[in-house]
Amino acid sequence: MADICLGCLSPHAPLLIPEVGQEDLEKVRATREAMEEMGRWLWEAAPETVVVISPHGTVFYDAVGIMTEKRLEGDFGSFGYRGIKLAYDNDLELMEAIVRNMAADGLKTQQIDKERARRLGVPGVLDYGTLVPLYYLEGDFRLVSMSMALLSYGELYRCGKAIRAAAREVGRRVAVIASGDLSHRLIEGAPAGYDPMGAKFDQLLLERIADWDVEGILAMDRELVERAGECGLRPVTMLLGAMDGLDVIPKVISYEGPFGVGYGVAVMAPIGLGLERVADEELPGMLARRAVAEYLTRGRVIDPPKVLPAFMKGRAGTFVTITKGNHLRGCIGTIESTKGNIAEEIIANAIQAAMEDPRFPPVGVGELAELSFSVDILSPLEPVAELSQLDPKQYGILVRRGRRAGLLLPDIEGINTVDEQLRIAKQKAGIGPEEQVEVLRFRVDRY
Repeated sequence: MADICLGCLSPHAPLLIPEVGQEDLEKVRATREAMEEMGRWLWEAAPETVVVISPHGTVFYDAVGIMTEKRLEGDFGSFGYRGIKLAYDNDLELMEAIVRNMAADGLKTQQIDKERARRLGVPGVLDYGTLVPLYYLEGDFRLVSMSMALLSYGELYRCGKAIRAAAREVGRRVAVIASGDLSHRLIEGAPAGYDPMGAKFDQLLLERIADWDVEGILAMDRELVERAGECGLRPVTMLLGAMDGLDVIPKVISYEGPFGVGYGVAVMAPIGLGLERVADEELPGMLARRAVAEYLTRGRVIDPPKVLPAFMKGRAGTFVTITKGNHLRGCIGTIESTKGNIAEEIIANAIQAAMEDPRFPPVGVGELAELSFSVDILSPLEPVAELSQLDPKQYGILVRRGRRAGLLLPDIEGINTVDEQLRIAKQKAGIGPEEQVEVLRFRVDRY
């Protein structure tokens, strides 16, 4: 779906590049490992374009700088390693749409090509605030390189909103990286001197990112910000604007400040747009994810969308399966409907799968961004007269003997024969392998 597919906060200290950092690498191991994890998140999000917002590009008081050359490149020559070069195609269509959307909102941009850079006396290549995060990314994507501006935080937030509007306008999956170090005043001898408020700023900002407290971030005390001596809040504010209107699960991956500068790494994963805008085939899984996220983060059971596709207006049993990587994290469902419609059934079963599957501890809010959700909507049960009527790839089964019953969904990896399917279903019900059972079958629509 064309929209913002991931947001990231990344530090940009050149010493995070192995060839540059050398003897300092061990002291920033946690940050480097976190940036590698950030890179994996980007890989899985599969953006077509990455937008990097840097505080070390060409910064203007009243306008956002944006690079316009067809090919964007840079190296670490100013740090003694000119051989480390990065180069990307500029997504000119998205870049122009960002400029257009900002102008429509009364916001200025300064477009920087090589000639403009020469006249301004600036390098005209990717700055280290952009290069350091990109060093940790893999994948086939284009780039848009932007600088922050010395605008008000409200205006910077609107600049971010223009990025999202542009992504949707041109039909692009976009990841946005806010490149920014946190306080430069954490210890005696720090680059900007020492101030005890530096650590307080870093802690507060990361806590509010972890809670996705956007209003709290925008309202941070300006004296505290000034005393922190940071360069990350403005890019973060633009990132927040780019994710305006999205439901987001944040994950703060790491924080450390061994040299007096705070290095924070975080990812912000959208869990979907407003459900009324989700494609019909995506709605069951998105609804399950939203139900669990809202329950864990706000302690409430969500209402289903007011407008449901036809296949979700009826009543049916549903199963919600939650996985983390390649491992099951929870699976609970109903054989027949217990709610007013399928949407309500999914919401209830998703919360139960996350919180009440006796095989696993309850899901924690810190896991949300790593979870995948699958929803099976069951057809009515049909009695089976002969085992030839079963097929573990097409049909799930329910086996019953008295009050004992066991259900197995269809098309489960590793279950290839009817005998295996029956054996496992009986085992789940506590029914002996030789005991006679009633067998019923069903199909599922899987989302």
